[in-house]
Amino acid sequence: MSKLPKIGFRGTAANPTIFIYPEDRPMTNDQFRALRESLEMNRAEFAAAIGIAPNTETAYETGRSRIPLYIGLACAALKAGLAPIGGKDR
Repeated sequence: MSKLPKIGFRGTAANPTIFIYPEDRPMTNDQFRALRESLEMNRAEFAAAIGIAPNTETAYETGRSRIPLYIGLACAALKAGLAPIGGKDR
């Protein structure tokens, strides 16, 4: 069984662009931290916004745990200003 490619988003909520990147380029802890800082959120706020526990956010940001694809996608959606399906804007 072949692995599915990783995908991400660029652009804005009104004009998103989907892109595919190689398997060997997952979201890094530096990219994760830079996104949080660019959104001017503290760790607890960022964790809540992407639906993870604060200790998990810390593990991703410090590099103790690899960031899974679905978290990278949640980060891309948050950056693009997308609300969860069926959810409310934050």
